[in-house]
Amino acid sequence: MADAFSAATAALFKDPNLATTGTYTPRDGAPVTVKVLRAAPRPVTLEVGRGGASSDLARPFEVLTSEVPDRPYRGATLEVDGTLYEVENAEARARGTVWFLDVRKA
Repeated sequence: MADAFSAATAALFKDPNLATTGTYTPRDGAPVTVKVLRAAPRPVTLEVGRGGASSDLARPFEVLTSEVPDRPYRGATLEVDGTLYEVENAEARARGTVWFLDVRKA
Protein backbone atom coordinates (compact mmCIF):
# COMPACT_ATOMS: atom_id res chain seq x y z
CA MET A 1 0.00 0.00 0.00
CA ALA A 2 1.25 3.47 -0.88
CA ASP A 3 2.17 5.87 1.89
CA ALA A 4 -0.15 8.78 2.71
CA PHE A 5 2.04 11.30 0.86
CA SER A 6 2.00 9.29 -2.38
CA ALA A 7 -1.76 8.77 -2.07
CA ALA A 8 -2.33 12.50 -1.59
CA THR A 9 -0.15 13.33 -4.60
CA ALA A 10 -2.05 10.83 -6.76
CA ALA A 11 -5.35 12.38 -5.61
CA LEU A 12 -4.23 15.82 -6.84
CA PHE A 13 -3.59 14.41 -10.30
CA LYS A 14 -7.04 12.78 -10.35
CA ASP A 15 -8.83 16.05 -9.50
CA PRO A 16 -10.32 17.46 -12.75
CA ASN A 17 -10.20 20.96 -11.26
CA LEU A 18 -6.42 20.77 -10.94
CA ALA A 19 -5.16 18.30 -13.54
CA THR A 20 -5.54 18.04 -17.28
CA THR A 21 -4.54 15.39 -19.78
CA GLY A 22 -1.45 15.82 -21.91
CA THR A 23 0.81 13.84 -24.21
CA TYR A 24 4.43 13.31 -23.21
CA THR A 25 6.85 12.16 -25.91
CA PRO A 26 10.44 11.25 -25.00
CA ARG A 27 13.18 12.27 -27.44
CA ASP A 28 13.47 8.76 -28.83
CA GLY A 29 10.22 7.14 -27.85
CA ALA A 30 6.51 6.73 -28.29
CA PRO A 31 3.92 9.24 -27.03
CA VAL A 32 2.31 8.54 -23.66
CA THR A 33 -0.93 10.04 -22.31
CA VAL A 34 -0.29 11.59 -18.89
CA LYS A 35 -2.05 13.66 -16.26
CA VAL A 36 -0.51 17.12 -15.95
CA LEU A 37 -0.59 19.79 -13.25
CA ARG A 38 0.33 23.33 -14.18
CA ALA A 39 2.81 24.77 -11.72
CA ALA A 40 2.86 28.48 -10.94
CA PRO A 41 4.75 30.49 -13.59
CA ARG A 42 8.06 31.82 -12.37
CA PRO A 43 10.45 34.41 -13.73
CA VAL A 44 13.59 33.26 -15.53
CA THR A 45 16.44 35.25 -17.05
CA LEU A 46 16.68 34.68 -20.78
CA GLU A 47 19.85 36.55 -21.59
CA VAL A 48 22.20 39.10 -20.12
CA GLY A 49 23.65 41.69 -22.47
CA ARG A 50 24.65 45.32 -22.72
CA GLY A 51 21.07 46.41 -22.16
CA GLY A 52 20.74 44.35 -18.98
CA ALA A 53 18.91 41.12 -18.42
CA SER A 54 15.75 40.16 -20.21
CA SER A 55 13.34 37.80 -18.55
CA ASP A 56 10.18 35.87 -19.16
CA LEU A 57 7.91 33.58 -17.21
CA ALA A 58 8.70 29.88 -17.28
CA ARG A 59 5.59 27.75 -17.47
CA PRO A 60 6.47 24.60 -15.61
CA PHE A 61 4.37 21.46 -15.42
CA GLU A 62 4.32 18.45 -13.15
CA VAL A 63 3.79 14.83 -14.23
CA LEU A 64 3.73 11.66 -12.15
CA THR A 65 6.86 9.53 -12.17
CA SER A 66 4.55 6.50 -12.30
CA GLU A 67 3.42 7.67 -15.77
CA VAL A 68 6.87 8.86 -16.91
CA PRO A 69 9.27 6.48 -15.13
CA ASP A 70 12.45 7.56 -16.96
CA ARG A 71 13.85 11.03 -16.33
CA PRO A 72 12.66 13.43 -19.05
CA TYR A 73 15.55 15.01 -20.95
CA ARG A 74 15.89 18.17 -23.00
CA GLY A 75 14.19 17.67 -26.32
CA ALA A 76 11.29 15.59 -25.02
CA THR A 77 7.92 17.22 -25.67
CA LEU A 78 4.71 17.74 -23.75
CA GLU A 79 1.49 18.72 -25.48
CA VAL A 80 -1.13 20.32 -23.25
CA ASP A 81 -4.40 21.82 -24.45
CA GLY A 82 -3.19 21.89 -28.06
CA THR A 83 0.09 23.66 -27.26
CA LEU A 84 3.37 21.84 -27.77
CA TYR A 85 6.16 22.45 -25.25
CA GLU A 86 9.75 21.27 -25.28
CA VAL A 87 11.31 20.07 -22.04
CA GLU A 88 14.32 22.12 -20.96
CA ASN A 89 14.94 20.48 -17.59
CA ALA A 90 13.36 17.99 -15.21
CA GLU A 91 13.84 17.35 -11.53
CA ALA A 92 12.22 14.88 -9.18
CA ARG A 93 10.11 16.41 -6.43
CA ALA A 94 7.55 15.39 -3.84
CA ARG A 95 9.60 12.46 -2.56
CA GLY A 96 10.27 11.27 -6.09
CA THR A 97 6.60 10.93 -7.06
CA VAL A 98 6.56 13.88 -9.47
CA TRP A 99 8.73 15.22 -12.29
CA PHE A 100 8.83 19.03 -12.26
CA LEU A 101 9.34 20.04 -15.91
CA ASP A 102 10.72 23.37 -17.06
CA VAL A 103 9.43 23.83 -20.60
CA ARG A 104 9.32 26.34 -23.44
CA LYS A 105 6.92 26.53 -26.36
CA ALA A 106 8.20 24.40 -29.22
